[in-house]
Amino acid sequence: MAIMLYLHNTNEAGKIWIERLFEAEPNGSYQVHVEYDFASADWKDTGLWTIITGVVSAPLESELILQGDTSNNAKPEDGFVWLRKNYDFNVKSGADGKVYVLVGVSGTPETARTYYVDNMTISFTTKFDDENKR
Repeated sequence: MAIMLYLHNTNEAGKIWIERLFEAEPNGSYQVHVEYDFASADWKDTGLWTIITGVVSAPLESELILQGDTSNNAKPEDGFVWLRKNYDFNVKSGADGKVYVLVGVSGTPETARTYYVDNMTISFTTKFDDENKR
C-alpha cells in the first residue's frame, strides 16, 4: 500500500515528509541505501517541487536533504507516473544509536499537490574506518 503525501502549500515554503527511526549501534558508521517508487503528476519544467530524501542521526528540524525535482517527464494526460528513486548516504549514528530515514517533498509554488511513495527498501551496511578494520 502506497503512502500519500498531500500538501496544500499556502506560504511558498511547504514541506511534508515521512520519517522512520532505526536503532543502530551507538556511534556506528553506516552506508545506507534508500530505494522507493515515487508517483508524480508533475510534467512541466516550471513550478516543480523538490524531493526530500535523507538519512540523519537526529530528527529533521530545519536543514532539508534535497534530491531533485518532482517531474515525471511525461505528458499532462499521463497523470501520475511511477518513477524509481534510489540514493546512498553515509551516516554516523549518535551516542543513542538512532538513525532516521526520511522521504518527502518541498514546494515553493502556492498550490496543492499529491505524491505517492511505495515499495521502499532501506539497507544498512556497516562501515569501518581504518582504526576499526580487522
